[in-house]
Amino acid sequence: MGPSEKTVIGINSQKSVLFVDRTHSGDISFALSFSGRQTTLLDLVVGLPVKLHIFVDRCSVEVFAGNGDRVISDLIFPSRTSQDVDLFSKSGSAKVVKLDIWNLKSAWMK
Repeated sequence: MGPSEKTVIGINSQKSVLFVDRTHSGDISFALSFSGRQTTLLDLVVGLPVKLHIFVDRCSVEVFAGNGDRVISDLIFPSRTSQDVDLFSKSGSAKVVKLDIWNLKSAWMK
């Protein structure tokens, strides 16, 4: 699996839509209805940045747009070799103004 796995978080600015696509996010074989693409509408203003807070852990992705006005929360089940994060723009341009990354410790006691 590994290299062929991906969970895509994106914005379609033409349609003012935020999406999370988990159709290739890892093991999706346990339920036909699990795989999919979740969407929510955004209130985009031309020329103003879109603020996203994205939280990713071993089995979940949560995306908060604006000040939490829109939220998508999804479970994912990637293999252990799926650990990369890529930023890209498709059919347009994007500019990352600020990017903070935190490594969190496990909540489980050893």
